[in-house]
Amino acid sequence: MIAELQDKYDYGPGFCTVPEGKSAKDVVTDYLQCLYSHFVETISGRDVNSQALWDMTPAEFWITVPALWSDAAKEATFDAATRAGFGSRRLARGLKDSVHIITEPEAAALTVLTEENTSLGNCPRNVLVCDCGGGTVDIVTYKVSRGAGDKLKFEKLLPGEGAMCGSTKIDRNFHDWMNKTFGDHYRNLSPKIKNPSSLFFRSFEDAKCVFTGPNHTTPSMEVSPIPMNAPDSINYDREYHTVILTTENMLGLFQPVVVEILRLIGTQVAAVEKRGSNIEEIFLVGGFGESPYLKAELKKWCAERSIKYNNPWSCQEAIVKGAALRGLLGIKPTRDMSDHHYGYSISMPFREGIDDEAHSWTCPWEGTKWCRHRMECSNTLEQGDCLDDLVPKRFELQRSVFADTMDVSGVINVWVCGSDYAPDSSSDWRVKKLGAVKVEFSWDDVVRSPSRAVAGDLIYQVKYEIEVVLVSERGLLEFSVIVHGATKETTIRYDEGFDTVIR
Repeated sequence: MIAELQDKYDYGPGFCTVPEGKSAKDVVTDYLQCLYSHFVETISGRDVNSQALWDMTPAEFWITVPALWSDAAKEATFDAATRAGFGSRRLARGLKDSVHIITEPEAAALTVLTEENTSLGNCPRNVLVCDCGGGTVDIVTYKVSRGAGDKLKFEKLLPGEGAMCGSTKIDRNFHDWMNKTFGDHYRNLSPKIKNPSSLFFRSFEDAKCVFTGPNHTTPSMEVSPIPMNAPDSINYDREYHTVILTTENMLGLFQPVVVEILRLIGTQVAAVEKRGSNIEEIFLVGGFGESPYLKAELKKWCAERSIKYNNPWSCQEAIVKGAALRGLLGIKPTRDMSDHHYGYSISMPFREGIDDEAHSWTCPWEGTKWCRHRMECSNTLEQGDCLDDLVPKRFELQRSVFADTMDVSGVINVWVCGSDYAPDSSSDWRVKKLGAVKVEFSWDDVVRSPSRAVAGDLIYQVKYEIEVVLVSERGLLEFSVIVHGATKETTIRYDEGFDTVIR
C-alpha cells in the first residue's frame, strides 16, 4: 500500500498525490487507524458480552505484502500498522495482541493448495501461483506432495519473480493515453475530475473489469464523465462528456501489462525447466486475476505449453483467506527460501588487479593495503537459503579507534541484491542499500581492547561480532552486536528514500 502510494505520488500532479504535509506512510497510517477503530467497534460493540470477550482475548493481525517489496517497504508498512493501533493491547496474564507479515503469493498459495480447495490429483507435482493485484504481480513456484495421513505439503522450489505490473499499470497507461490524445484539454482539468477516485476513473474501472479482448462484445466502450473543451471526435462525445474507447484502444492499454505478466511466468517456468523439472499447473489469483482478458490470454498461453490452467472462483479473496489460514491453523510451506542476497559492506585485504584502486586505503593498525566496499553475503543470507532451517549467523569484524576519537559508535551498511549471483562489491549497480546498522560502542569497550602506538598516535583494535537473525513472521533481518561477550544495543535505519522493490 505504501509502495503504491509512493509510486503514484511520483507519477505527478493530476493523477494521484498525497495530501500536503503528509508522506505516503502518514496516509497509510491514517487509513489503518480508521480501519482498526472500525474493527474494534464492530467486534466489541455489539453487546456487553462482546466487549468482555474482546477485553480478555488476544488477537493476531496478519498483514499481507507483495513478495517483491524491499525490507524497508515491509518495515514501513509494519510500523504504520503498529502506529495505527494494531498490536497495541496488553491484556491480563501477560497476554497481548501481535502483528505479523506474510507475503501475498504465500497467502494465496495457502488457499489454493489446501486439500479442500485444489484438484491437484497425483503428487508430487510442481505448481505455479501467479498473484496479480492492483500494483504488483508476484509469482512463486511450489512442489506439492502428500505427507502422513495424505496431508498436503508444499515447499518453495526457487526464488520468486515479481514486478510493478498490476492492474493500476493499466490506469497509468490510460492516463498517458488521455494526455497524448487530448493534450491540454485533459491535462488542465482539475485533479478532482481525473484522479483515481473520481467518477471518471471509476467508470474506466468498470470498463476495464469487463473487457474481454480482441473479440469484445461491443466495438467500443464509453467512459464518463469528463467535461473537456475538446471537439467531437471518434474518441470523444462533447455533448455527453464521454470518452469512447475502441477495442484497439483498450488492447493498447492492456497488452503491455499482460505481455509483462506472461514474460514473468515464462521466466519462472524456464527456471524450473533449467533444473530438470517442469510446471504441471498454474493458478491465477488476485484482484486482477478476475480480468476476462488476462484469464483468456493466460489460459491460451498454458494450452500452448500443455500446462494445466486454474483460476479459482475465489481468486480475489485468496490472499485474505490464506492469511487467515496461516494465523488460525498455522499452515505454512514445509520449506521456504530467501528470494534475495543480503550482505554487508566492509573492508577486506586488497586484491591487486581485481579491486578498484579508488577503493584502496592503508590500515593504520597493520599498515597493509585494504579495499573498501567489499560485499559479503555468505555470513548473512544468500538467495535460495532455506529460511526454515536458518539459525542465527555470526561474523567477526574489527575496527581501529584512535584515542582522540569523539564518537566511538560504528556503522555497518547492509545491502540487498535480487540477481542470481551476488557481486562482491557494494558499488555494483545490481546492489541496493537496505540500510545501516548502528553499533553503540562505549569507551569501556575500546580501552579493554588491544592497543598500540602508530606514528605517535594511540590506536585501539576493537573486535566484535554481529549476529544476524531472520524473523520469518515479519520477513525482516534483525541484528545484534556482541563486544567482549556482551550484547550491545543495535538498530537498523532504512534509507528514507527507500526503493519499493528490489528487482
